[in-house]
Amino acid sequence: MRKHAISLLLIIAFVSLSVALPRAGKASSHTTFTSISPQPPHAQQRRRQNRVRARGSNIVNPSPSERRFLNISLATVAERTISAVVEANGVFTAMPNNVAKVGPVISGRASEVLVSLGDWVKVGQPMAKLVSVQLGEAVSEYYKAVAQLELARIEFERYERLISQDIGARKDLLTAEANFKIAEAGLNASEKALHALGFTEEDVVDIKNTHLINAELLLRAPISGRVVERNVTVGERVGEESTLFTIMDMRRLNVDAEIYERDISRVRIGQKTEITISSLPGTIVAGEVTYVDGSVDPSTRTIKVRTEVDNSSGRFKVGMFARVRVSTGSEVPVLCVPAEAVLEEQGECFVFVPDGDSYRLVPVSIGSRDGSHVEIVEGVSAGEQVVTEGNYGLYTILKQTSSLPTGRS
Repeated sequence: MRKHAISLLLIIAFVSLSVALPRAGKASSHTTFTSISPQPPHAQQRRRQNRVRARGSNIVNPSPSERRFLNISLATVAERTISAVVEANGVFTAMPNNVAKVGPVISGRASEVLVSLGDWVKVGQPMAKLVSVQLGEAVSEYYKAVAQLELARIEFERYERLISQDIGARKDLLTAEANFKIAEAGLNASEKALHALGFTEEDVVDIKNTHLINAELLLRAPISGRVVERNVTVGERVGEESTLFTIMDMRRLNVDAEIYERDISRVRIGQKTEITISSLPGTIVAGEVTYVDGSVDPSTRTIKVRTEVDNSSGRFKVGMFARVRVSTGSEVPVLCVPAEAVLEEQGECFVFVPDGDSYRLVPVSIGSRDGSHVEIVEGVSAGEQVVTEGNYGLYTILKQTSSLPTGRS
Protein backbone atom coordinates (compact mmCIF):
# COMPACT_ATOMS: atom_id res chain seq x y z
CA MET A 1 0.00 0.00 0.00
CA ARG A 2 2.82 2.31 0.90
CA LYS A 3 4.52 1.58 -2.46
CA HIS A 4 1.34 2.46 -4.34
CA ALA A 5 1.16 5.78 -2.54
CA ILE A 6 4.75 6.69 -3.43
CA SER A 7 4.23 5.75 -7.10
CA LEU A 8 1.11 7.88 -7.24
CA LEU A 9 2.96 10.87 -5.85
CA LEU A 10 5.75 10.48 -8.44
CA ILE A 11 3.19 10.33 -11.29
CA ILE A 12 1.45 13.50 -10.08
CA ALA A 13 4.78 15.38 -9.83
CA PHE A 14 5.80 14.33 -13.34
CA VAL A 15 2.47 15.46 -14.81
CA SER A 16 2.71 18.81 -13.02
CA LEU A 17 6.23 19.35 -14.33
CA SER A 18 5.16 18.52 -17.92
CA VAL A 19 2.36 21.07 -17.77
CA ALA A 20 4.56 23.77 -16.25
CA LEU A 21 7.36 23.54 -18.85
CA PRO A 22 5.24 24.63 -21.91
CA ARG A 23 3.82 27.50 -19.90
CA ALA A 24 7.31 28.64 -18.97
CA GLY A 25 8.31 28.53 -22.63
CA LYS A 26 5.38 30.68 -23.57
CA ALA A 27 6.16 33.16 -20.84
CA SER A 28 9.77 33.32 -21.96
CA SER A 29 8.75 33.96 -25.56
CA HIS A 30 6.38 36.71 -24.53
CA THR A 31 9.06 38.39 -22.46
CA THR A 32 11.55 38.39 -25.34
CA PHE A 33 9.02 40.16 -27.68
CA THR A 34 8.04 42.88 -25.27
CA SER A 35 11.69 43.69 -24.45
CA ILE A 36 12.30 45.10 -28.02
CA SER A 37 12.47 48.91 -27.78
CA PRO A 38 10.43 51.14 -30.18
CA GLN A 39 12.13 52.23 -33.44
CA PRO A 40 13.92 55.63 -32.97
CA PRO A 41 12.56 58.54 -35.07
CA HIS A 42 15.78 58.85 -37.17
CA ALA A 43 16.23 55.13 -37.78
CA GLN A 44 15.45 55.53 -41.50
CA GLN A 45 18.13 58.20 -41.87
CA ARG A 46 20.68 56.05 -40.00
CA ARG A 47 19.90 53.07 -42.19
CA ARG A 48 20.46 55.32 -45.21
CA GLN A 49 23.77 56.56 -43.74
CA ASN A 50 24.94 53.00 -43.25
CA ARG A 51 23.87 52.13 -46.79
CA VAL A 52 25.76 55.14 -48.23
CA ARG A 53 28.88 54.61 -46.18
CA ALA A 54 28.94 50.97 -47.08
CA ARG A 55 29.05 51.87 -50.74
CA GLY A 56 31.23 55.00 -50.61
CA SER A 57 30.88 58.64 -49.62
CA ASN A 58 30.09 59.75 -53.21
CA ILE A 59 27.25 57.29 -53.83
CA VAL A 60 23.63 57.68 -52.81
CA ASN A 61 20.83 55.14 -53.07
CA PRO A 62 17.50 56.95 -52.60
CA SER A 63 14.54 55.07 -51.20
CA PRO A 64 11.49 54.34 -53.41
CA SER A 65 9.60 57.26 -51.89
CA GLU A 66 12.57 59.56 -52.46
CA ARG A 67 12.81 58.43 -56.09
CA ARG A 68 9.16 59.32 -56.64
CA PHE A 69 9.71 62.72 -55.10
CA LEU A 70 12.94 63.46 -57.02
CA ASN A 71 11.50 62.49 -60.43
CA ILE A 72 14.99 61.75 -61.74
CA SER A 73 15.72 62.31 -65.46
CA LEU A 74 18.82 61.34 -67.41
CA ALA A 75 20.73 62.57 -70.47
CA THR A 76 23.56 61.03 -72.48
CA VAL A 77 27.02 62.56 -72.68
CA ALA A 78 27.68 63.24 -76.37
CA GLU A 79 29.60 65.47 -78.74
CA ARG A 80 27.86 68.65 -79.76
CA THR A 81 28.81 71.74 -81.76
CA ILE A 82 28.63 74.78 -79.52
CA SER A 83 29.91 78.32 -79.66
CA ALA A 84 32.83 78.57 -77.28
CA VAL A 85 31.61 81.05 -74.68
CA VAL A 86 32.71 82.09 -71.20
CA GLU A 87 30.03 83.64 -68.99
CA ALA A 88 30.48 85.78 -65.88
CA ASN A 89 28.73 88.37 -63.77
CA GLY A 90 29.74 92.00 -64.29
CA VAL A 91 29.01 95.54 -63.19
CA PHE A 92 28.92 98.87 -65.04
CA THR A 93 31.72 101.26 -64.06
CA ALA A 94 32.86 104.68 -65.23
CA MET A 95 35.89 104.94 -67.49
CA PRO A 96 38.79 106.29 -65.40
CA ASN A 97 39.63 109.07 -67.88
CA ASN A 98 36.01 110.22 -67.85
CA VAL A 99 35.90 111.05 -64.14
CA ALA A 100 37.24 114.30 -62.66
CA LYS A 101 37.45 115.67 -59.11
CA VAL A 102 37.22 119.46 -58.87
CA GLY A 103 38.72 121.33 -55.94
CA PRO A 104 40.94 124.30 -55.08
CA VAL A 105 44.69 124.15 -54.61
CA ILE A 106 44.55 126.85 -51.92
CA SER A 107 42.36 127.53 -48.90
CA GLY A 108 39.50 129.96 -49.22
CA ARG A 109 35.79 130.56 -48.98
CA ALA A 110 33.14 129.73 -51.59
CA SER A 111 31.50 133.02 -52.57
CA GLU A 112 29.22 131.53 -55.23
CA VAL A 113 28.25 128.05 -56.50
CA LEU A 114 27.32 128.10 -60.18
CA VAL A 115 26.19 124.50 -60.87
CA SER A 116 23.82 122.02 -59.25
CA LEU A 117 23.85 118.26 -58.79
CA GLY A 118 22.94 116.55 -62.08
CA ASP A 119 23.90 119.49 -64.32
CA TRP A 120 25.81 118.81 -67.53
CA VAL A 121 28.95 120.96 -67.77
CA LYS A 122 31.43 121.57 -70.59
CA VAL A 123 35.20 121.83 -70.46
CA GLY A 124 36.24 125.19 -68.98
CA GLN A 125 32.77 126.07 -67.66
CA PRO A 126 32.87 127.98 -64.34
CA MET A 127 31.51 125.89 -61.45
CA ALA A 128 32.20 127.99 -58.36
CA LYS A 129 33.85 131.23 -57.21
CA LEU A 130 36.44 131.13 -54.46
CA VAL A 131 37.75 134.07 -52.42
CA SER A 132 41.18 133.74 -50.81
CA VAL A 133 43.84 135.98 -49.31
CA GLN A 134 46.45 133.84 -51.05
CA LEU A 135 44.93 134.75 -54.40
CA GLY A 136 45.36 138.46 -53.67
CA GLU A 137 48.95 137.90 -52.66
CA ALA A 138 49.66 135.92 -55.83
CA VAL A 139 48.17 138.66 -58.04
CA SER A 140 50.16 141.29 -56.15
CA GLU A 141 53.38 139.35 -56.73
CA TYR A 142 52.53 139.17 -60.41
CA TYR A 143 52.13 142.97 -60.61
CA LYS A 144 55.48 143.40 -58.87
CA ALA A 145 57.12 141.09 -61.40
CA VAL A 146 55.57 143.04 -64.29
CA ALA A 147 56.88 146.33 -62.86
CA GLN A 148 60.36 144.94 -62.21
CA LEU A 149 60.59 143.62 -65.75
CA GLU A 150 59.53 147.00 -67.16
CA LEU A 151 62.15 148.79 -65.04
CA ALA A 152 64.87 146.33 -66.02
CA ARG A 153 63.95 146.68 -69.70
CA ILE A 154 64.20 150.50 -69.57
CA GLU A 155 67.57 150.34 -67.78
CA PHE A 156 68.95 147.85 -70.26
CA GLU A 157 67.82 149.93 -73.27
CA ARG A 158 69.37 153.08 -71.73
CA TYR A 159 72.78 151.45 -71.37
CA GLU A 160 72.53 150.14 -74.92
CA ARG A 161 72.08 153.73 -76.18
CA LEU A 162 75.01 154.97 -74.08
CA ILE A 163 77.28 152.26 -75.40
CA SER A 164 76.26 153.10 -78.96
CA GLN A 165 77.32 156.71 -78.27
CA ASP A 166 80.59 155.62 -76.62
CA ILE A 167 79.45 157.17 -73.33
CA GLY A 168 78.61 154.31 -71.00
CA ALA A 169 80.77 151.52 -69.63
CA ARG A 170 80.54 148.00 -71.03
CA LYS A 171 80.33 146.62 -67.51
CA ASP A 172 77.17 148.58 -66.74
CA LEU A 173 75.51 147.23 -69.89
CA LEU A 174 76.26 143.65 -68.90
CA THR A 175 74.81 144.26 -65.44
CA ALA A 176 71.66 145.80 -66.90
CA GLU A 177 71.27 142.87 -69.29
CA ALA A 178 71.57 140.37 -66.45
CA ASN A 179 68.97 142.25 -64.37
CA PHE A 180 66.62 142.28 -67.36
CA LYS A 181 66.88 138.48 -67.78
CA ILE A 182 66.32 137.95 -64.05
CA ALA A 183 63.20 140.10 -64.20
CA GLU A 184 61.92 138.11 -67.17
CA ALA A 185 62.37 134.90 -65.24
CA GLY A 186 60.60 136.37 -62.22
CA LEU A 187 57.58 137.42 -64.29
CA ASN A 188 57.43 134.00 -65.93
CA ALA A 189 57.45 132.33 -62.50
CA SER A 190 54.69 134.62 -61.20
CA GLU A 191 52.56 133.91 -64.24
CA LYS A 192 52.97 130.15 -63.83
CA ALA A 193 52.00 130.52 -60.16
CA LEU A 194 48.72 132.11 -61.25
CA HIS A 195 48.07 129.28 -63.70
CA ALA A 196 48.77 126.76 -60.94
CA LEU A 197 46.11 128.41 -58.79
CA GLY A 198 43.56 128.00 -61.57
CA PHE A 199 43.81 131.22 -63.59
CA THR A 200 43.51 130.76 -67.35
CA GLU A 201 45.60 132.58 -69.95
CA GLU A 202 42.70 134.98 -70.51
CA ASP A 203 42.49 135.63 -66.77
CA VAL A 204 46.17 136.55 -66.63
CA VAL A 205 45.81 138.92 -69.60
CA ASP A 206 42.86 140.62 -67.88
CA ILE A 207 44.88 141.02 -64.67
CA LYS A 208 47.75 142.55 -66.60
CA ASN A 209 45.51 144.97 -68.49
CA THR A 210 43.23 146.05 -65.65
CA HIS A 211 45.84 146.27 -62.89
CA LEU A 212 43.13 145.29 -60.38
CA ILE A 213 44.04 143.01 -57.49
CA ASN A 214 41.16 140.50 -57.46
CA ALA A 215 41.14 137.87 -54.71
CA GLU A 216 38.41 135.85 -56.44
CA LEU A 217 39.03 132.70 -58.47
CA LEU A 218 36.72 130.74 -60.77
CA LEU A 219 36.88 126.94 -60.45
CA ARG A 220 36.31 125.51 -63.94
CA ALA A 221 35.30 122.06 -65.22
CA PRO A 222 38.34 120.10 -66.45
CA ILE A 223 36.20 117.73 -68.57
CA SER A 224 32.70 117.64 -70.02
CA GLY A 225 30.23 115.53 -68.10
CA ARG A 226 27.50 115.39 -65.51
CA VAL A 227 27.91 116.67 -61.96
CA VAL A 228 27.40 113.54 -59.84
CA GLU A 229 28.70 114.97 -56.56
CA ARG A 230 28.48 118.45 -55.03
CA ASN A 231 30.12 118.98 -51.64
CA VAL A 232 30.08 122.77 -51.20
CA THR A 233 27.63 125.49 -50.23
CA VAL A 234 27.92 129.28 -50.45
CA GLY A 235 30.01 130.71 -47.64
CA GLU A 236 31.66 127.39 -46.79
CA ARG A 237 35.37 127.44 -46.07
CA VAL A 238 37.30 124.90 -48.11
CA GLY A 239 40.84 123.60 -47.90
CA GLU A 240 43.46 122.52 -50.37
CA GLU A 241 42.44 118.85 -50.07
CA SER A 242 38.71 119.50 -50.52
CA THR A 243 36.79 117.91 -53.41
CA LEU A 244 33.94 120.28 -54.21
CA PHE A 245 32.54 118.49 -57.29
CA THR A 246 32.81 115.17 -59.09
CA ILE A 247 32.18 115.19 -62.85
CA MET A 248 31.48 111.98 -64.75
CA ASP A 249 31.13 111.57 -68.49
CA MET A 250 28.90 108.49 -68.86
CA ARG A 251 28.50 108.52 -72.63
CA ARG A 252 30.81 105.49 -72.65
CA LEU A 253 31.04 103.00 -69.77
CA ASN A 254 33.03 99.94 -68.83
CA VAL A 255 31.55 96.59 -67.82
CA ASP A 256 33.93 94.77 -65.49
CA ALA A 257 33.35 90.99 -65.33
CA GLU A 258 34.95 88.53 -62.91
CA ILE A 259 36.17 85.53 -64.93
CA TYR A 260 37.14 82.37 -63.04
CA GLU A 261 40.80 81.46 -63.13
CA ARG A 262 40.07 78.19 -64.94
CA ASP A 263 38.56 80.07 -67.92
CA ILE A 264 41.01 82.94 -68.25
CA SER A 265 43.37 81.12 -70.63
CA ARG A 266 40.63 81.31 -73.29
CA VAL A 267 39.93 85.05 -72.93
CA ARG A 268 41.95 87.74 -74.70
CA ILE A 269 41.66 91.37 -75.79
CA GLY A 270 39.53 91.94 -78.90
CA GLN A 271 37.08 89.06 -78.40
CA LYS A 272 33.40 89.86 -78.94
CA THR A 273 31.06 90.10 -75.97
CA GLU A 274 27.31 90.14 -75.38
CA ILE A 275 25.99 91.90 -72.31
CA THR A 276 22.52 91.45 -70.82
CA ILE A 277 21.09 93.52 -67.96
CA SER A 278 18.59 92.01 -65.54
CA SER A 279 16.98 95.41 -64.88
CA LEU A 280 16.47 95.94 -68.64
CA PRO A 281 14.89 92.70 -69.90
CA GLY A 282 15.41 92.01 -73.57
CA THR A 283 18.36 94.40 -73.84
CA ILE A 284 21.51 92.91 -75.41
CA VAL A 285 24.59 95.11 -75.82
CA ALA A 286 27.44 94.14 -78.13
CA GLY A 287 31.04 94.99 -77.28
CA GLU A 288 34.52 93.58 -77.14
CA VAL A 289 37.15 92.85 -74.51
CA THR A 290 39.37 95.91 -74.01
CA TYR A 291 41.33 94.88 -70.93
CA VAL A 292 42.36 91.68 -69.10
CA ASP A 293 43.81 92.12 -65.63
CA GLY A 294 47.26 90.70 -64.97
CA SER A 295 46.58 89.36 -61.47
CA VAL A 296 44.14 86.95 -59.79
CA ASP A 297 42.02 88.10 -56.87
CA PRO A 298 43.20 85.79 -54.06
CA SER A 299 39.83 85.82 -52.29
CA THR A 300 37.60 84.94 -55.28
CA ARG A 301 40.17 83.33 -57.63
CA THR A 302 38.84 85.49 -60.47
CA ILE A 303 40.39 87.90 -62.97
CA LYS A 304 38.86 91.19 -64.07
CA VAL A 305 37.93 91.37 -67.78
CA ARG A 306 36.67 94.70 -69.11
CA THR A 307 34.33 95.56 -71.98
CA GLU A 308 33.73 99.11 -73.21
CA VAL A 309 30.16 99.94 -74.30
CA ASP A 310 28.37 102.93 -75.79
CA ASN A 311 25.96 104.72 -73.44
CA SER A 312 25.03 107.77 -75.49
CA SER A 313 21.37 106.99 -74.75
CA GLY A 314 22.00 107.17 -71.02
CA ARG A 315 20.11 103.93 -70.30
CA PHE A 316 22.94 102.33 -68.34
CA LYS A 317 23.95 103.53 -64.90
CA VAL A 318 27.19 103.10 -63.01
CA GLY A 319 26.75 100.22 -60.58
CA MET A 320 24.21 98.26 -62.65
CA PHE A 321 24.68 94.49 -62.63
CA ALA A 322 25.10 92.65 -65.94
CA ARG A 323 25.77 89.22 -67.38
CA VAL A 324 28.72 89.06 -69.78
CA ARG A 325 29.20 86.36 -72.43
CA VAL A 326 32.64 86.33 -74.05
CA SER A 327 32.90 84.53 -77.41
CA THR A 328 36.22 82.75 -77.09
CA GLY A 329 36.36 81.08 -80.50
CA SER A 330 34.49 79.55 -83.45
CA GLU A 331 31.98 76.71 -83.24
CA VAL A 332 33.71 73.40 -82.57
CA PRO A 333 32.41 69.85 -81.71
CA VAL A 334 33.11 69.06 -78.05
CA LEU A 335 31.86 66.60 -75.43
CA CYS A 336 28.82 68.17 -73.76
CA VAL A 337 26.11 67.67 -71.16
CA PRO A 338 22.99 69.76 -70.58
CA ALA A 339 23.76 72.78 -68.41
CA GLU A 340 21.29 71.67 -65.73
CA ALA A 341 23.31 68.47 -65.16
CA VAL A 342 26.28 70.37 -63.72
CA LEU A 343 26.33 71.27 -60.02
CA GLU A 344 28.78 73.87 -58.70
CA GLU A 345 29.94 74.41 -55.14
CA GLN A 346 32.96 76.42 -53.95
CA GLY A 347 34.41 76.57 -57.46
CA GLU A 348 34.12 72.78 -58.02
CA CYS A 349 31.81 71.18 -60.60
CA PHE A 350 30.04 67.80 -60.30
CA VAL A 351 27.54 65.55 -62.09
CA PHE A 352 25.57 62.50 -60.92
CA VAL A 353 25.86 59.32 -63.01
CA PRO A 354 23.77 56.13 -62.54
CA ASP A 355 25.58 53.29 -60.75
CA GLY A 356 23.23 50.30 -60.69
CA ASP A 357 20.32 51.26 -58.49
CA SER A 358 22.37 54.11 -57.01
CA TYR A 359 23.83 57.40 -58.23
CA ARG A 360 27.49 58.37 -58.02
CA LEU A 361 28.75 61.96 -57.68
CA VAL A 362 31.59 62.57 -60.16
CA PRO A 363 33.86 65.66 -60.20
CA VAL A 364 34.20 67.15 -63.69
CA SER A 365 36.24 69.87 -65.39
CA ILE A 366 34.13 72.10 -67.61
CA GLY A 367 35.00 74.28 -70.59
CA SER A 368 32.82 76.40 -72.84
CA ARG A 369 29.13 77.12 -72.28
CA ASP A 370 26.48 78.16 -74.74
CA GLY A 371 23.56 78.65 -72.38
CA SER A 372 21.92 75.23 -72.84
CA HIS A 373 25.00 72.98 -72.80
CA VAL A 374 28.36 72.79 -71.04
CA GLU A 375 31.58 71.35 -72.41
CA ILE A 376 33.04 68.51 -70.32
CA VAL A 377 36.83 68.50 -70.42
CA GLU A 378 37.37 65.71 -67.90
CA GLY A 379 35.30 63.46 -65.62
CA VAL A 380 32.82 61.55 -67.81
CA SER A 381 33.02 59.92 -71.23
CA ALA A 382 30.85 59.85 -74.33
CA GLY A 383 27.89 57.49 -73.96
CA GLU A 384 27.64 57.78 -70.18
CA GLN A 385 24.45 59.07 -68.67
CA VAL A 386 24.11 61.98 -66.26
CA VAL A 387 21.24 63.14 -64.07
CA THR A 388 19.58 66.33 -65.36
CA GLU A 389 16.56 66.49 -63.04
CA GLY A 390 16.61 65.54 -59.40
CA ASN A 391 20.36 66.03 -59.04
CA TYR A 392 19.96 68.82 -56.48
CA GLY A 393 17.84 66.50 -54.37
CA LEU A 394 20.40 63.71 -54.70
CA TYR A 395 23.15 66.08 -53.62
CA THR A 396 21.10 67.15 -50.59
CA ILE A 397 20.56 63.53 -49.56
CA LEU A 398 24.24 62.77 -50.06
CA LYS A 399 25.33 65.67 -47.85
CA GLN A 400 22.87 64.65 -45.14
CA THR A 401 23.87 60.99 -45.10
CA SER A 402 27.64 61.25 -45.44
CA SER A 403 30.13 62.99 -43.19
CA LEU A 404 32.88 62.57 -45.74
CA PRO A 405 33.70 65.36 -48.25
CA THR A 406 32.11 65.12 -51.67
CA GLY A 407 34.60 67.33 -53.47
CA ARG A 408 37.71 66.34 -55.33
CA SER A 409 40.48 64.73 -53.35
